[in-house]
Amino acid sequence: MLIGPGSGITDETGKLFNILASKIKKPIVFDADALKLVDLNLIKNREDIVITPHISEFKSFFSKLIRNENDLDKNLDNLSTDEVHDKIAIFQNITKNIKGTTVLKGKYDLIFNGNKLRLNKTGNPSMTVGGTGDSLAGITVALLSQGLNSYDAGALATYLNGSSGDLAYEKYGNGFRASQLSEFLGKIMLNE
Repeated sequence: MLIGPGSGITDETGKLFNILASKIKKPIVFDADALKLVDLNLIKNREDIVITPHISEFKSFFSKLIRNENDLDKNLDNLSTDEVHDKIAIFQNITKNIKGTTVLKGKYDLIFNGNKLRLNKTGNPSMTVGGTGDSLAGITVALLSQGLNSYDAGALATYLNGSSGDLAYEKYGNGFRASQLSEFLGKIMLNE
């Protein structure tokens, strides 16, 4: 199940999402507005959960666990090796508070699960267009429905989504729509 994209933020929506989070026993991907509405304590012990925040949603979802937001905002490109290690350690210490997987979307997607970390470098700046995160969440839930665990589903989904974005950029240029990502998924899966 995928919860969050396009939902909006209301008290009623928050109540519904939290009921769904506590009642549904199938794998769930939380994205977008769900990350502002779902109670972390309801899902922290579930291994079959994937959350897919960008940095702002990450801060919102884990707000009670973040000591210094400034530590999270530094771009990985401009840091020394020690600073990159320290920043990743901060993210990992926060994400260890859930048993599921956190896919932190950005220039480089960081996929966390306990002590495990994967880095995805596919994708491009054109993917900041609205809807590419929804595509990632949809691919993730599709992989979960095929039996992948949350960590493998999150990592593979970021690769597939980013690679599709790279091909969409090659074909359509900087103005491609998120809906155009899906036309490249089959090609990527056949070639990999």
